[in-house]
Amino acid sequence: MKIDNDMEVLFEAIETVRQREQEYGPAIIKYEELARRWSGVLKQEITPQQVILMMFHLKLLRLENNQDHHDTMVDLAGYAEVYARVNK
Repeated sequence: MKIDNDMEVLFEAIETVRQREQEYGPAIIKYEELARRWSGVLKQEITPQQVILMMFHLKLLRLENNQDHHDTMVDLAGYAEVYARVNK
């Protein structure tokens, strides 16, 4: 059933975000740091939310080549999860 597969992607994304946070630290801190670094490179302020949106768009671009790529769909759901956290 399709809903089961959709839920699997969401649950896998949440678990992946948890694992990454255990391995690398809180997502918000990492995206704040990445925003600072990109701001320096681009010579304009980039927010953590913008970083996440840009990463999301990278995954969308990859999905265009393989619309059923499971890992990419998990990544997209994960970025949505992190975006919601950062936006609180």
